[in-house]
Amino acid sequence: MNPDIGDRYSVYNQHPGRRQSCLAHIDRSLAKIEQKEEVNAFLGKTSQKELGKIFALWHEYKAEKFSKEELQGKTKDPSKTLERFLCLRWKRQKFVKANP
Repeated sequence: MNPDIGDRYSVYNQHPGRRQSCLAHIDRSLAKIEQKEEVNAFLGKTSQKELGKIFALWHEYKAEKFSKEELQGKTKDPSKTLERFLCLRWKRQKFVKANP
C-alpha cells in the first residue's frame, strides 16, 4: 500500500498507516535551514543538493528516459545521503536544546 503524502500538518498524525512528507515542503524547509548559522547552513545546503539530484532523476523518469525500477535504484544513494544529513541536523538540534 502506498503511503499518504502530506505537508506535515499535525492533523495527519491521527491518520493510521504509512505517511510521507511532500518533497517540495522538505525542500522549502531545507532552504530555511540553509539561511541559519554555520553548521545548519552546511547541512541545509548539502541536503538541498541531494534533494535536487532526486528531483532531476524524477524529471528524467517522467520524460521516459528510464523505468520506475531504474529510478528507484538511481535515487538510493542521494536518498541515503539526505537521510543521514537530516538525522545529523535532528541530533544537533536535540543536543543544542539540551545544552543551552
